[in-house]
Amino acid sequence: MLYIEDKVDVETHPILERKTVITLGNFDGIHLGHRQLLDQAIQIAKDRDLATLFFTFSPHSNSLIPSKPKPRLLYTLQQKIHLLEEYGNIDIFLNFCFDETLREMPAAQFFYDILLRRYQAAAIVVGDGFRFGCGGAGDTELLARYCHKEGVYFVKAPCLYWEGEPVSSTRIRRLIEHGRMPEAMKLLGRPYYLEGVVEKGKQLGGKRLAPTVNIALSSDLLYPPNGVYISRTHVDGRAYASVTNLGRNPTIGGGETPRAETHILDYDEDLYGKCLCVDLLEYTRPEIQFDTLDELKSQITKDIENTRRYFEPEQGGLDHHALHGTK
Repeated sequence: MLYIEDKVDVETHPILERKTVITLGNFDGIHLGHRQLLDQAIQIAKDRDLATLFFTFSPHSNSLIPSKPKPRLLYTLQQKIHLLEEYGNIDIFLNFCFDETLREMPAAQFFYDILLRRYQAAAIVVGDGFRFGCGGAGDTELLARYCHKEGVYFVKAPCLYWEGEPVSSTRIRRLIEHGRMPEAMKLLGRPYYLEGVVEKGKQLGGKRLAPTVNIALSSDLLYPPNGVYISRTHVDGRAYASVTNLGRNPTIGGGETPRAETHILDYDEDLYGKCLCVDLLEYTRPEIQFDTLDELKSQITKDIENTRRYFEPEQGGLDHHALHGTK
């Protein structure tokens, strides 16, 4: 997969070897609704011998619109890239800078200058609510007219519903904000996960409590409520049952910056400096400030036992949860 960063006012542009089928959007979360667009684009590419071009914006297109709140995102750009690489059959990942120039660009100019000429669109796939151009003036009907006029194949994918409501990044954010991880997993099509490089902590866990690995949390991302989660941690291609605490660890004076602390069951290798993925499968309890370390240690033991029960073979085991993320 070729990765391209671009913006409106640059003098040189990538030279593409083939015409493209472009699917456009913010694509925060790469959820089931997004995958529906990807699948259609991939099939069109195969049928028409086109390159698949995944066109997304950074920062999020709502971030420069005064009337809309700046969204806290589900995933980083790097996570989005990883997910697309795993999905496969995407030839080009285009990260297009959403700046004031692009925000003020008329819909016709965006279609003709960016999609048609710069990125050689022969087909375009968008979702039902897609809008483009200054002030969101362009909708799917206008885009369809432009495409018809220029001989560009156009697909407007229908909205995907789950339990009577549209599958959307906004809906998934709401679920995650309330710690409803199994439901968020159903809409994402996989568990919600954290990704980051293991940092040095206070190293109290290995001495007095259960050893943990620490991952810093970004202020730009949305996270579930502080507390303890049954989790699954991926290390060097293998998945391990784990317990993750999100928050500030008040019992041992964790500080003002929230972080993720994960105890990986039956694992004692040094992971400092490694990049880990931690699936948050189920919220189990809030973060608690205990009076003594012994009380905290007792609760951690209970959390570990609870996690072992979750992954017992009769509940599907680790392999089942690796596929489904829930019981």
